[in-house]
Amino acid sequence: MSRIAAVTFDFWWTLFQDDTASGVADNWRLDHVQAALAAAGHGVQRERLRAAIQAQRLYGLRVQEERGEEWAPEAQVRGWLAALRLPESLFAAVYTPYISPYTQLTLPLMPGAMETVQALAGRYKLGVICNTGSTPGTVLRQLLERTGLAPHFSVQTYSNEEGLAKPRPEIFLRTLARLGVPSEAVVHVGDNGGTDVAGARAAGLGAVWLRSHPAAVPPPPGQALATITGLNELPPLLDRLSTHIL
Repeated sequence: MSRIAAVTFDFWWTLFQDDTASGVADNWRLDHVQAALAAAGHGVQRERLRAAIQAQRLYGLRVQEERGEEWAPEAQVRGWLAALRLPESLFAAVYTPYISPYTQLTLPLMPGAMETVQALAGRYKLGVICNTGSTPGTVLRQLLERTGLAPHFSVQTYSNEEGLAKPRPEIFLRTLARLGVPSEAVVHVGDNGGTDVAGARAAGLGAVWLRSHPAAVPPPPGQALATITGLNELPPLLDRLSTHIL
């Protein structure tokens, strides 16, 4: 690996906390989707709607992690409409409430995210590479803007916009082409040892595993340059790595 010229970051559990366990965003989505369906004359029992939406989201996560394929929010909405035997003509009414929780809700940054990104921005080109779920890149860009992080990232790459997902090497390589740096001069940081670490290594990048939460997926042995438990550890680690030809 050459000396480091750029650093790319995963989004969930790396820059932002994933608040799925709290249920706040899911309940917001259910409230607004259910209201949109009712306004269109289609009452759906809440638990049936919840189960249909969850099935589509879990399927999307599975095909991302296992095959690097993308099951975008549009496909998810059409999938749960079909599962509930609702007409596809309802798509326009329910798509916006489905994708929009984080246009209204606050999503907390990971500890040290702001300070770390600010510290690295003057020294490296920075990018985001994110596997989106039910929240597309258009909304995640808004989150980065609202927190003030967006100006520090030269490139933001989202799986729903690319039509493929990590761990596919192509999503990393497209990001590097936009950054204008070779893969051997880039370190990717993320919490998923499969999609982030193994995916980055398959594309020729270096990778750092951020063990940021108890369910963080460990990488295959020998794949990560290093393991950190907080983003505050990243700047001094990159300093050490930069003093060597890796």
